[in-house]
Amino acid sequence: MSNGLSPANKLLLVIAATVVAAAVIVGGIYWASRPPANTVVPPAPPSTPDDPRLLYKGPYRNVRPEVEYVGDAVCAGCHEDKHASYRQHPMGRSVAPIDPAKLPPTDAKHNNPFTALGATFRVDRDSGRVFQKEIRGDVANPICENAIEAQYVIGSGSHGHSYLTDRDGYMYQTPISWFSHKQIWDISPGWSYAGAGRLVREQCLFCHANRVEHVEGTLNKYIEPIFRGQPAIGCERCHGPGALHVQRQLGHESYSKPDDTVVNPKHLSPALREAVCQQCHLEGEERLPRRGRGMFDFRPGMPIEAFWAVVVHDGDNYNAVNHVEQMYQSKCFEKSSGKMGCISCHDPHVKPSEADRVPHFRKSCLACHEVHGCSLPRDQRLKSSPQDSCIDCHMARYPTADIAHTASTEHRIPRRQTPPPRKGPGSGITRVRMFFTSPDRQSTEDDRDFGVALAHLAYQFRLPPNNASSWEDLIDAALVRHPDDLDALEAKAMGNMVNRRTPFAMAALDGVLARAATRETSLVLAAVLAQQSNESEAALGYWRRAAEVNPWEPHYQANLARLFKTRSDWAAAKRHTDAWLKLDPSNVDGRILRVECLLREARRGEAASEFAIIERLAPKNLDELRRIYEQELKRNQ
Repeated sequence: MSNGLSPANKLLLVIAATVVAAAVIVGGIYWASRPPANTVVPPAPPSTPDDPRLLYKGPYRNVRPEVEYVGDAVCAGCHEDKHASYRQHPMGRSVAPIDPAKLPPTDAKHNNPFTALGATFRVDRDSGRVFQKEIRGDVANPICENAIEAQYVIGSGSHGHSYLTDRDGYMYQTPISWFSHKQIWDISPGWSYAGAGRLVREQCLFCHANRVEHVEGTLNKYIEPIFRGQPAIGCERCHGPGALHVQRQLGHESYSKPDDTVVNPKHLSPALREAVCQQCHLEGEERLPRRGRGMFDFRPGMPIEAFWAVVVHDGDNYNAVNHVEQMYQSKCFEKSSGKMGCISCHDPHVKPSEADRVPHFRKSCLACHEVHGCSLPRDQRLKSSPQDSCIDCHMARYPTADIAHTASTEHRIPRRQTPPPRKGPGSGITRVRMFFTSPDRQSTEDDRDFGVALAHLAYQFRLPPNNASSWEDLIDAALVRHPDDLDALEAKAMGNMVNRRTPFAMAALDGVLARAATRETSLVLAAVLAQQSNESEAALGYWRRAAEVNPWEPHYQANLARLFKTRSDWAAAKRHTDAWLKLDPSNVDGRILRVECLLREARRGEAASEFAIIERLAPKNLDELRRIYEQELKRNQ
């Protein structure tokens, strides 16, 4: 019987097999010749660029890195009215310790409990604490339960609240969120599996919290107390560190205005004024600190592009982007010659109430449009908007409860209504560009940042590989200039992983880990590559090191357990499986592996009890799992 392959296709299969075999041989040669997996080379002194804060030539003295922050409570001593109103603004309520007394209602009317992802989820108060629970099976008689304490509420509540838990300095998002518009509890946006929670990276807390001190090299560990000054975004995020200003005021110094010890954004040039808002409100498709810069280095009064590289979608008809990108597409902004900006319409100290919203923004519009007015007669406008609202027609609102970090109000200010966004950021990207710099004016540092961003996007499968192919030349050129650039080296590994060039990817990761032995992302990437190459000893070393960096990540324990299984080290496999299930008790794969470990240790009764739990969990492949279980029983008789 013919297999249906033409001679040409058979030839292609032979060629493909030859290529794969060659790759395996090359990979084997690399693994045989490389240093041992846990070799650590003393780090070379880094070649970091000059700090822009030290090169600053402008009027404000509080941009320098040594100027200390004082906290909002000190600011309130002189600015009580602004402080009080700002505390009611969404930015002033961006994150806070949870107060069980202020928790949204937790009754059935508000969708608590609810079912999602094959489980029951419930929010409970218990002895002054709040827990979010994932329950498998009957709620009255659960098969297993994973309870995560919600310790911080994140988000102002305008659209909803999510919640954070602190595990010895490791920050995780919990699986349940409150959706204000629907007045319900539901699964947090973007979740496909609850598990142990979603790790919270420094990029998230940069925009949602005042200040944190991230532990370098980790993904989600912070020095405690985690929130510095106060949890929510504070005065100094927009005005700069306040120590010099407080010193001047307490000393009753005389000075000429504007005050050079604190930044007032209204005195800044348009670009620098917008940078204050853009530090959080310009997300882009990829956003990364400049080489040598830290996440919290930016100072108001300075250009944001000195601290951040932001890569955005390049093309028309792409609606699902944030406020800044939309505003830059608006004719109002383009024709204002820099006069229009965020604070043209938004007072960062006061959010208008829902009742005042329409007249407040109408006044902002008429500040520019009063002479020419609207092209529609007033009678016609009032038919669609009794309040004669400009924004109802030109800045339509749309729900974004399930689309993270996109605009909830149309900021392109079109003359006529346009459809709402299709999907969230990253969907349907065909090409990207640097936000602040045109391609023909990019510096070598811009090229480096663009290359790193392209590699990241390709690795995240958010940009087709053929549109991200230029990352290699840009990163290689950057590494010639600065061989110790660990971010670029790690991005090179990611790009090579996309192109399935394992030896090149591993060589880049070796370079990173030789200089930063506990860098979590590189450890995980190296472990994945070693595991894919069947280099179990190297993979074990990397996963062990990753688990030491973050003992709360179940994924690391899962991979250690599986690797020990391949080596028939059943005691070690069970030890790591137990650690895995402690963090993620409803994981069926973990419970199957635990059954196998118990059988290999001749603990048949415990194995039977464990498999009974799996049957009660009723996974979709239960029949197949029963066959595997029966086979294991026979094998271990």
